[in-house]
Amino acid sequence: MTSEEKVKYIQDLEKYADHLRKAKEYSIQRIDLLIISISGAGVYTCTEILKYIDGNKVLSMYEGIISNPFKVTGALFILTIILNFISQWSAYTGSNLILNATKKDIHDLKADTKEYKDDIEKLEKWGNKLNGVTKIMNNGSIILLLISLIMLICSFFHLF
Repeated sequence: MTSEEKVKYIQDLEKYADHLRKAKEYSIQRIDLLIISISGAGVYTCTEILKYIDGNKVLSMYEGIISNPFKVTGALFILTIILNFISQWSAYTGSNLILNATKKDIHDLKADTKEYKDDIEKLEKWGNKLNGVTKIMNNGSIILLLISLIMLICSFFHLF
């Protein structure tokens, strides 16, 4: 492979990597929307089932036994939404901190100084910690969503 072919190949790989980064960002956005949408629908479903149980004379006699699984499931759906919200906040804040560190790094490189070296390290440290929180919250919200859906389906089939 000649040096020109190698440069062209590297450029093609960089374009491909950029395309993959954009696809990854799009997928993450879609997952967040799905989590919020499905969790919202789950909360609505649980409250409607609880209203149905409360309005039915036969079922209301066994209210605690029948309604408790739907109450727990609804609470898990709400917790899923809360975890997703925390994930969004930590991702935004962490990215903002790392962006500020990068801007200071660019300034130092252009000015050929180390004026912001300590600030850069602190910002990157906190940004990376928040990005770690984001990963934990994303995984937690996905797991809670799956548990909530399974509980809702099992409770629904048990009741009806």
